[in-house]
Amino acid sequence: MGEKTTVAARMFVGLAVVALVGGCGPEEDDEAVTAPVTESPTPSPSPSPTPESVYQVAPDCGPMPGNDELVIMVTGGEVDCDQANAVITEFLQIGDDGDDIPGVEVGDYHCGTADGPGNATIYDTFTACAAEDGRTLSLWPADSPVPAGDWANFGSYSATINTANSYDYVFTSPGGEWICGILVTDSAGGPGVAGCHGSLPDDAVADGPVPDGEANTVLVGRGDEAIYASYGDLAFGGIDQPQTLAYGQVLAAHGVGCTVVEESAGETIICLNGENGFVVAPGTGELF
Repeated sequence: MGEKTTVAARMFVGLAVVALVGGCGPEEDDEAVTAPVTESPTPSPSPSPTPESVYQVAPDCGPMPGNDELVIMVTGGEVDCDQANAVITEFLQIGDDGDDIPGVEVGDYHCGTADGPGNATIYDTFTACAAEDGRTLSLWPADSPVPAGDWANFGSYSATINTANSYDYVFTSPGGEWICGILVTDSAGGPGVAGCHGSLPDDAVADGPVPDGEANTVLVGRGDEAIYASYGDLAFGGIDQPQTLAYGQVLAAHGVGCTVVEESAGETIICLNGENGFVVAPGTGELF
């Protein structure tokens, strides 16, 4: 087959290999991010992947001070970029001072990271600050647009499916039409692979990995166009009672963002992974 078949096969091999690696977690990033105090930039929209007309992407507050590979995302309330930069800067400086604590209070926000304070790596570690009124500040890869919407607490969706190297995240749509996941397929911790199982188009053609298999999966990896694929077992689900992702909420992890919206075509899933992604509704799909 063509290049897309090779891509699907490579993703399948990655999912299979990491499933056998039991107990090999990612190496901890011990280097803290230096975050000098800088003037806050004006809010700017994240770069929009194609097709631009299908959805909206969340705005950001520009690069994190001291690291232009990460941007500061603000959800759940009015975007105040001056405050966002000040909070993130103070939190990261506390981490740089070596305080080994799970989180700290910075103004109205409680801040923490998935793997310890001060570590703001691109994929392994997730840094976020939350206020009581629902506002959330998050450090996010600058090359990864995220669908617009309020970010869900990703910890509520964690599961172990195909990898022992890092957390997987799984959700189902409110009506049960789709079950989706964001997984990592290598020991480096990302970027992730997003995929869903549900009512795919009747004419969807599987680009592997099961030879001549019926398409039962849509997936997208970083740097590759989204594809339909065939798996003998659910690659992005397969757990009991997955958590529901509410309409308009966003699940963001490992550099990938997914949301579910209610459209005239039915429950619609939007997943973005860098410049690529997919939009699927019952019986329809757009891959890019």
